[in-house]
Amino acid sequence: MNALHTAFLGYLTFGNKELLPVLQAHLEDQEGELLPHVLLADIARWMLRNLELHANRIVVTRILKEFESRFDENEDFQSLIVCGFLENLPYPDEDGAAILKLLGPKMTAYLLSMR
Repeated sequence: MNALHTAFLGYLTFGNKELLPVLQAHLEDQEGELLPHVLLADIARWMLRNLELHANRIVVTRILKEFESRFDENEDFQSLIVCGFLENLPYPDEDGAAILKLLGPKMTAYLLSMR
């Protein structure tokens, strides 16, 4: 586990209280252990489920902006965001693909290079 990942995920969930149940469920599922990439995949699934709810769409947009701003800050952030989040996003023809239009330019470019 990486201290930077742990700090970032704590910051992210504390700043977006809607994610606290996701964190709680993750900790329960993982017997109290924080697995950063798995938690970020859990958050990605929450974002996909909640994208259409207006109040939560604001949260989704805020989280995406945070990811975009951190994406090329250093390799640790990029690795976490790629492995935990981008790899769990749908393809354009799949359910939830609307989130792809909300990605910033750095994440969009990276995602296109992956696919």
